[in-house]
Amino acid sequence: MALDFNKKSFFVLTGASKGIGATIAIECGKKFTKGSRLVLLARNVNGLENTKQNILSSNPDIQILTIPIDLSAPTEKDLRNLLQNALPTEGLSSFDQAVIVHNVGTTGDVSKRAKNCNDIKEWQENFTCNVFSVVLLNNIFLDVFSKLKRYVINITSKCGIAPFEGFALYGPNKAAREMFFRNLAEEERSDKNLQILNYAPGPVNTDMLNSVAEHTISEGMRQFVKDGKESGAVLTTGQTTKRLIGILETGNYESGAHIDYFDE
Repeated sequence: MALDFNKKSFFVLTGASKGIGATIAIECGKKFTKGSRLVLLARNVNGLENTKQNILSSNPDIQILTIPIDLSAPTEKDLRNLLQNALPTEGLSSFDQAVIVHNVGTTGDVSKRAKNCNDIKEWQENFTCNVFSVVLLNNIFLDVFSKLKRYVINITSKCGIAPFEGFALYGPNKAAREMFFRNLAEEERSDKNLQILNYAPGPVNTDMLNSVAEHTISEGMRQFVKDGKESGAVLTTGQTTKRLIGILETGNYESGAHIDYFDE
């Protein structure tokens, strides 16, 4: 089910204030047709406003709501109110389709080895932000927009399917999150108005990656980031966003599929 940017869309994106999320918002925002509404979520107010202005400078015909929110402690009531209050007064009739991009994510403490990850509170906080809040927001989104075509994009990672030093907290989060979306796709296979994609963006030059390189226990990872920036093995946010949009526009994938930037 290909995503048609020429249809009026209700678009939700978490982690929209910087990095991959900001670029996805900007590049998708350029393409959405007049009357579409973008809801951008993140903690950083200034970052959200910068993203909004970047979009409007190239496409002033869409509506953009920026909502500062901390997804580390969500409630169902708050998230449901967030989505319902973001709708125009005429409700769902204004839109042909709804899209949500789950980009929010934290790496956890990459300076710890797996055998030293013993803080239960740290585990709970990581899973709440990276898994539980994502599941909750997603399921409310599916409910609120049940009468529309719905596209769900989970920004996943190779770290969720392969082990890497320093990612004992991050990897399990990504694995659990992706498996939820794969199960969801399997269970809702008969719903032809629902399309789910797990997109692994590859190594991308962001504040998150730079922080990993600075603090990781892995010398190999630190060297990879340094060398990759020079060789091009580390991608720009623009490169990976272009690839994602291309996948969405062709729709040539089974719902629930895992697609990596480097997949042919």
